[in-house]
Amino acid sequence: MTARSRLWAFPAIAVALVACWQWATVTANFCGNATVLFCTGALQPQPPLNASENTYLFANSLGYDGQFYRYVAHEPFLR
Repeated sequence: MTARSRLWAFPAIAVALVACWQWATVTANFCGNATVLFCTGALQPQPPLNASENTYLFANSLGYDGQFYRYVAHEPFLR
């Protein structure tokens, strides 16, 4: 193994650890509902397509940018 190939192991391990941490948090704290990672607020109206899904809503919050990225991913033209 060369020194260069060993250097790539550190970022790969860091990414794997963060992914495991997110999975553990979602599983333990939010019953496996991965929509919690988008921080969707309950005070902001949702598009009809997303309202029919089991989206985790944070009470008394307008949400964060992640919710809008999720909306656009589900309906790119927001009709």
